[in-house]
Amino acid sequence: MNKKAFLSIILFLILGTACKNPFSLRKSEEPKGKPGRWEVPTKPQEAINNLARVYRDQSLVNLANCLDKSFTFSAPEESLRSPSLFYNWEKTREVEVTRGIFSQVIPDSLSIFLSLEKDSLISDEIYTEQATLYRRYYLIVEGSANAPLHHPAYGLACFRLILGDDNLWRLSFWRDEPVERDGANSWAALKIELGW
Repeated sequence: MNKKAFLSIILFLILGTACKNPFSLRKSEEPKGKPGRWEVPTKPQEAINNLARVYRDQSLVNLANCLDKSFTFSAPEESLRSPSLFYNWEKTREVEVTRGIFSQVIPDSLSIFLSLEKDSLISDEIYTEQATLYRRYYLIVEGSANAPLHHPAYGLACFRLILGDDNLWRLSFWRDEPVERDGANSWAALKIELGW
């Protein structure tokens, strides 16, 4: 073998071993956030149960799964003294603000409690592909890293849900209605206080 061919083979072997195999599979990324518990939402109430678990488990992964791509959040802005705060509040913002709330909580503490109870005065409206559920909420976030809440959040949440092409229910609209109760916060105020 001549010297030129031998050097070419050596160079080819060196370059071949230095490069990554273009056909090899890439290493998968670790999921971001805690997985938490999940109930397959084949009924509207199961989607609401998942939302409650999102807060209990502090699972942003499941929050994103609870919300439809068309999701919007709304609250009475006059109660928060900000005329445009909730303008264009969509799925990405909801996940980021909730991430902010969860980041305030001391790790591995039992510091978030959320109760979503059916309202006895307002009936749910459930149809084949859409539903509106009304839930009285009671939310406590304690033991936060910066400052604990002095008052829990009370109010009425109006959730509109839609049935997706995959036959799973997701939240498409969420309106927060605060309840005047001994200086209690609303859920919207809590989002601004801890998550913004």
